[in-house]
Order: sequence, then C-alpha cells, then structure tokens
Amino acid sequence: MRRQRYCRDLLYRGHAEQSYIAIHAATGVGGKLRPDLLVRSRAGRQLTLIDFKTTSSPDLAHFLITIEKYDYDRQAALYLDALQATRFLIMGVQKKATHAVWRGELTAMTGLLEQGRKKYKRLMHALSHHPQAPTPLHRQQQPNN
Repeated sequence: MRRQRYCRDLLYRGHAEQSYIAIHAATGVGGKLRPDLLVRSRAGRQLTLIDFKTTSSPDLAHFLITIEKYDYDRQAALYLDALQATRFLIMGVQKKATHAVWRGELTAMTGLLEQGRKKYKRLMHALSHHPQAPTPLHRQQQPNN
C-alpha cells in the first residue's frame, strides 16, 4: 500500500485507529466506533473516513460486490452519521500477488448509504427493545467496589 502515492498521502495526513463513542439519539443505544483512518481536508471543510479491507476478490468489480455481503454499507452509514463525516472510502487490498489496492467511494454509490442507514437503524431499534441489550453507554452503572 505504501508504494501507491495516494495511499501514502492518506496514511501520512490521516489519524489512524482513534476510538469514538456515539449514542444513537432515537434509541439511546451507544457504541464504540474505530475508523481505520480519518483524514481532514487541507482546508478543513471535508472529513473522510477510510476503511481498509483485505480481500480475495480478483478485481475491483468483485470487491465492490462484497460491500453488501459483509454489511460495509451499514458500517459506512453509521460512521458517517456518528462522526459527521462527508466521505467514506473503502480500500480493498488483495491478499495475494499482485497485492492490488482498489478504492471505492461509498458516498458516491447511489442508494447504498440509505440502505446502510436502514440496516443500522433497524439494529439500533432492535437493541433498544431487547431485554438482554447492553445498557446505553451514557447510562452505565459503575460496579460497587
């Protein structure tokens, strides 16, 4: 990846694997988010989230098909909404030689983020009504010592 100028620039300018806590306002369900890379534009107006995925896909077209299969659309929508980012890039890195690196901009794929939002909102709603659901992060009780 570092051989590609675009990736090298992103890795240099970005903030890697920082953790964030978010509460879904409609349900009160909380969770931890950890984007692989977060890059703010030089002008500061655009925030891009980048997720790196290793893949056995033979080409970009096959890699893009895995987005829905592995719910990357749900992850992208949740991360974009929670972190108020403007772009979500997914970088596919081939596991085997030639070790190609592909870039897909999920924010540019029509309907994909709306589909991802429906998925994560449905899950948040289900978690908020499940009797075994974890307590929302902002309401967690500290154990008595």
